[in-house]
This record gives sequence, C-alpha cells and structure tokens, in this order.
Amino acid sequence: MQSEDEGIRFGGLRFDPQFLSARKDGGEEIAFTRAERQLLEKLSANPGVLLSRDRLLDAVSGEGSDATDRSIDFLVSKLRRKLGDSARDPQYIATRYGEGYVWMASRAAAKSAASGAFLVVGPVLGLSGTGAADEVGRRFAECVVEQLERNTAPQSDVVFDPQCPPAKEFAGVRPRFQLMLAFLVRRELRLDCAVTLREFASGHILAVQRRTLHDNESATLESVSAMLARELIDSAWQVLAKGEKGREGPDVPLAVRLHEAAESLNELRNNQGWQSSEARLRQLLARRADDPEARLMLATTLHSKHVSSGIDMLTWGDPRRADEAEIEQLVTPVLPQLQSNGILAIAAAKLLYFINESYRPLALDLAEEALACTTAFANAYTLGAQLRMWHGRLDEALDMYDRALDFADSGSHFQYYILTLKAQVLEAQGRFAAAADTVAPICRVAPPAAKHYGLFYRLPSDVDPQGRIEAELAAMPPERARAVLVYKHYICARLFAHAEHRRNLMRYVVEQMVRRFGRRIIPEEIERDLPPELRAAAG
Repeated sequence: MQSEDEGIRFGGLRFDPQFLSARKDGGEEIAFTRAERQLLEKLSANPGVLLSRDRLLDAVSGEGSDATDRSIDFLVSKLRRKLGDSARDPQYIATRYGEGYVWMASRAAAKSAASGAFLVVGPVLGLSGTGAADEVGRRFAECVVEQLERNTAPQSDVVFDPQCPPAKEFAGVRPRFQLMLAFLVRRELRLDCAVTLREFASGHILAVQRRTLHDNESATLESVSAMLARELIDSAWQVLAKGEKGREGPDVPLAVRLHEAAESLNELRNNQGWQSSEARLRQLLARRADDPEARLMLATTLHSKHVSSGIDMLTWGDPRRADEAEIEQLVTPVLPQLQSNGILAIAAAKLLYFINESYRPLALDLAEEALACTTAFANAYTLGAQLRMWHGRLDEALDMYDRALDFADSGSHFQYYILTLKAQVLEAQGRFAAAADTVAPICRVAPPAAKHYGLFYRLPSDVDPQGRIEAELAAMPPERARAVLVYKHYICARLFAHAEHRRNLMRYVVEQMVRRFGRRIIPEEIERDLPPELRAAAG
C-alpha cells in the first residue's frame, strides 16, 4: 500500500508512480489495466497538449499496430468511468472532437516540509556549498535555527528548509512566519548575512537586519545567532500580540492575545508570562514613548500580572497602587488615538474602570459605541459583558458571554477566559453550584487549574479526587490566606456595583478561610463586603 506522501497526485486522486493504481481521498483504490496505464502515462506527461488518436494509439499498441483509433475512444470512455470523470465537464480527460484528447488535471505539488510550521527558516541564498566562507554561512544558518527553537514553545515548530518556495508556490498549510537568509561573501572566512523576517502568507516584512560573520569559531557563531534570535522573536511577538495591521485585530481580547503570544514563545513558566511581555513593551516604549497601542498593551500586562500572579504578589507585598497609577498614566493621554478603534478603546476603558470609579460612566459609553460599530463581535461581547456585570446588569452579561462562546474554539484560552468570567456572573447571582460547574471543565482539562479555582468554588468531587485543594488549604500560612481574600476582592468583587453581588462573590472564599483560620483572618478592606451572617458574628 502506498503511503500518504508517495505517488503522483492529480485532483482528488493519488496515482501510483507507475500508474498501477490510484487511491481516492476516501480510501477507495482503483486498479488499471496495462493499456490504461500506458494511456495515463502518455496523457499526464503532456498536460494541456492536444494528442491525436493516432499518437495515443501508438503509445498504447505500438507503431504499426492494426488497432483502430476507435479503440482509443473505447479506452478513454472506460478510463473516465474509473476516474469518475465527465465528458461534458472533464477534470482529467477532455475531448476535442475530430482531433483527439487533452489531459486537463494539474499535478499537485508535494506537501512542503514546513507545512503548518510556526516559523520556516529559508530560503538560504548566496551559498554555493563550496569554500570555507560557504561553510561558515551554513553553520550560522544552523545556529540560527537552533537558537530559534530554544526561544519558542515545543508546539511552535521551527523548520529549516533552505529551498523553501514562495507563498504562491507553497504546498500545504502555510507557516506563520518566514526567515530568509541571504549571504554576501566578502573574502575568505568573512561574509555578511541579510536576515529578513516576514509574515509568510502576506509577505509583510517585520524586521530586516545585517550581520557580519568574521570567522568560523563556534562560540562566535552561537553568540551572534543567539542575539539575532532574541531580536527576531521580539518582532514576531509584536505581531502575535497586536494582530494584523489595518484591522481591529484578532477577535479575542488583548489580554488573551498577550497570553497566547507568550505561550507560542514558551514564556509561561510558573505562570509569569507577563514578565517577558512587560520587558519587551518597556523596551519598545523606550524607543517609541507615544505609541498608543504599545502603551495600552503595557497597561493590560500590568493588569494581567495581578490576575495571574496576584496571590503571590500580595503575600509578600502590595504593588496595587503603583500599578494603578502607571496604568492611568499610560492610558489616559492616548485615549483619543485609541478611540478610532472601538475594541482598543473599550479595552482601555475597562482598565480605567478597574483602577478608578470615576471612569466607569466613560467605560460604559465606550462599550456601547464599540458594540454598535465593531465587526469583532466576540471581543466586543466579552468586554461589553464584563462592564455590564460590574454595573449590575447580570442577565445581559450572561447572554453576551454565551454569544461570545459561540465564537470561541473548544479548548482555547479564549473559551476558558469567557467561562471564568461567566462563573463570576453566576456566583454574583447566588447560583454557586452553576458557577462551579462552569469552571469545572477547565480543571478537568488542566488539573493544576483546580488548585486555583478550588479556592473560590466548591468544585465537583471528580475534579479533585485526591483532595489536593484541601491539602493546600491545610498547609496554607495565614499571610497567604489573607492574600487569597484580598486577591478575590481586588480583581473581582470590588468592581461590582451592588453590595449583594459583592457579598455573594466573597461568600465561599471567606467561609473557607474563616473555617481554617478564624474571624481574624479577614482584612479590614473587605469588611464591608462580608456575607451578612459573618458581619453579624463579628459584632
């Protein structure tokens, strides 16, 4: 049986190299007679060329045969039936009445080695493969590939294809990015390399650099390629985080895009992806301080660090006021520039809502404007739902989250993001079991998540059969318990306008911590949002 990559593909059929048989995409195999094989070989070797019956007859029966050209008509008819071809609308063999036949199908190119890759390194130009300088260039290219592999996630394939074809000739799923290396030999053991990083499908150039290679010392090549790889990864990160130019961007919130960019580059170690994003964005703003989108991205990263790492930070310190002040300084000066893009404007408004109550009317207005004009529906639904749930319009928020879920891929970060927010609405409504059931699928797919969600929801027993959540609570020191309470209040409960909703959101986590540590564990800043029975007990 021929493998998937063997044979010759025309249309929906993969032919044996000797035309002994063909296989349909559904798996059905077609066998050919000797005469049919000879006819297929002759026709397919001359695509688009009119072949007379006499020429085809010679190919099948040999010159001087007594067979008539009518036997060719019979053979073509038989072959068409096997191929599933139509004389009226031919995909393979077309009839030219009174003249002969033409092979219509184009031979499909073999799938490129870089099909579906995150980044393809190639083509490599300017190296003849001979001489010491060419050897240095080849080794440098290999070092670049190795460094890029080190700086990307295991699932983000980096493929070296020195003869990589252009996008229009590429067979298979196009890579996300392409790195072209062009060498100029200046003299023995000294050459320059022009490095071009681009988006593969569009050809949009992201970075162009020139490096001079002085010798073939491995340490030199590795150090130059390591620095180059880091700079190229920074350029790719900006595309992953910002999305395509001239559009509203991918239809997911900016915080999710930043998380996915960090994941693609293997930067989610210990849930600290925000650190690499923050470092990149501060470097970018050092060069372009007034870039409105970069300012918004840094502000979003500062918010995200509290969401992802807030418990750890609040255990040992309290950066909230400093981060709030910086978010305001980053966003407010560029809000007029961001307003032309509804999704960026509402993302900015959400951050301002988070840091200061006085911005809340503005945030709600911007949400309505974005919903009225944007085509990024999933993004607008999600951001709009957050502002609605905080404002107390819980039923509207639930409906919008459900609509956003229709746009989210199953198992995606975006889906988990929406489910987490939806659970907050259900909890605010007092529907505690429904809230726990909403986040339970996340915990089943990613068991480490259960240790986090289990602090705030009474998860179904099958989510944590080994009792890791109870074990963590039993071992938790008081300072971390206070941090857990402050975290839930800061990133979630305090943003809800209605006291009843805030109390519902704090109920389970407060009960857990008081049961473990007693009433003294409750920080003063959340006293007013305690469930009524705990407030009464305090008196």
